[in-house]
Amino acid sequence: ILLYNIEDDHVIPVAENIRSMFEHYRFNDNGKTINVTCSIGLSMIDSDTDSAEEVLSRADLACNISKTQGRNCVHEFTEQDNEQSAMAEDMGWITLVRDAIDNDKFKLLYQPIVNISTDEIHGYEVLLRLPTDDGKSIKPGGFIPAAERFGLIHNLDQWAVRHAMENLAELHSKDFETQFAINLSGRAVEDPKLLKLIKGILNTTGLNPASITFEITETTAINNLQAARSFIGNLKDLGCKMSLDDFGSGFCSFTYLKHLPVDSLKIDGSFIQALAHSEVDQAMVKSMNQVAHALGKTTIAEFVENHETLLLLKEYRVDFAQGHYLGRPRSKPMQELTIDNIVDAPLSA
Repeated sequence: ILLYNIEDDHVIPVAENIRSMFEHYRFNDNGKTINVTCSIGLSMIDSDTDSAEEVLSRADLACNISKTQGRNCVHEFTEQDNEQSAMAEDMGWITLVRDAIDNDKFKLLYQPIVNISTDEIHGYEVLLRLPTDDGKSIKPGGFIPAAERFGLIHNLDQWAVRHAMENLAELHSKDFETQFAINLSGRAVEDPKLLKLIKGILNTTGLNPASITFEITETTAINNLQAARSFIGNLKDLGCKMSLDDFGSGFCSFTYLKHLPVDSLKIDGSFIQALAHSEVDQAMVKSMNQVAHALGKTTIAEFVENHETLLLLKEYRVDFAQGHYLGRPRSKPMQELTIDNIVDAPLSA
């Protein structure tokens, strides 16, 4: 909301009136009375304001502070907020994220997923990175929280999906038949625009939907089970595949698994990294693999770092594996590689 020609001392009362309207409003839905409250953040526009982005970021920050103060309240941005709030750091992140989305500065890396029984590449997991001015890149853990906090996470999902699918379609046009697994954020299941985007790209490019697997984390699915089931069902109706990432990280994994129509499970890396030396992890991986196969789902082990782990996974009949031992993320997918020359091949920067 933009308030024009208003005195400073009138801003808070106006915001309080808006907040009060929400607080006292009621509506009925199927016999239930529902109320809505709101948190409001304010930022003044004056001669010291450098840009629209700055004032929007300050209003975002003030709104988040109002939430941390108990919600259903109003907070006006002050310079002290920058110094006192850890969210101030997010304002720098969000500037980078907005710029990267608007100017296509993100880059995609591709890590091979290997068929353990044939020692051949099955496909690639697509990984999102944010390049920096010093030639390095930032992993999603650095910028995803800021994108979620400031409402850009859907834009980020859409950017990654659009570019990954278009890149795969281009590879297919060059007779490089491979598959991509694309990670989605925890908020993707709530984004109806993402489904429309995927359907549109499939129709435009003629890409085989079965060559695309979308990954959501187990935590995402459990925390929003109804939305996850609907989202997964809609993607499968398009012909795409779904994978549950970080499987085993939740204690209720097997219970919820029966209610999620995913095609594959990616066993959480915490069970794989010490697999060669941990009998407990060995028992857990065996159990997860057996249950998954009993439900007609394939399994993928991530964080495979040595030959001993790979041999155990082969013994347990896990279907696919990925990790630095098999191949690090690369700037481009490579064709017709086996485990032996994946390990020995030179890595991209």
